[in-house]
Amino acid sequence: IYADATLLSLKDNTRAFIYLVQDNFSRAILSFKCSLEHRAQFTFENLQYIYKHYLSPSGIEYCNLITDDGSENHGEAAKFLHGCKSPEIAHLIAQKTIIHSNSMIEAANKQIKYHFLYHKEIADFKQLDKYLQQAIYDYNNRPHDGLNGLTLTEALNGKLPDNVSFASQIAKAKATRIKENRARKCCSYSF
Repeated sequence: IYADATLLSLKDNTRAFIYLVQDNFSRAILSFKCSLEHRAQFTFENLQYIYKHYLSPSGIEYCNLITDDGSENHGEAAKFLHGCKSPEIAHLIAQKTIIHSNSMIEAANKQIKYHFLYHKEIADFKQLDKYLQQAIYDYNNRPHDGLNGLTLTEALNGKLPDNVSFASQIAKAKATRIKENRARKCCSYSF
């Protein structure tokens, strides 16, 4: 699994922190929190939820958690991880204790922001909290090319992909999109 926190500035000039935990296999966002504070407490709460609802029931013996070296991954979160025994969770710090990055969850952060949040006029924290729930649901339930057209939720729940190639549909959609973009003189935003 991966965990990360990202910052979002709201219309009322407050800064909100979004904490995500993502499954490595399905790429689904398993848990999320948003807060006006940057604290390890929220990473801890996400990890506690994941442990109770996903890891313990799965029967696995061992799990890796990959994060960056941000302060949100220390304190209460680190104490919780050290106490996990069945399954045991190894906390790996990207580009510090392992050579790999945490690019998968950074990509999820970017997609959540650019596809769901930046083009919305989110007035305040209360509106962000409500809208983020819808955004994560939508994110987890869109077909994903890397999963052969399955949604992240379907992959998480063990559905196997059909052996269908989407190459021709993707090529056709790309050609249509390029043609439509060239026909437009201007856009209000890049989506």
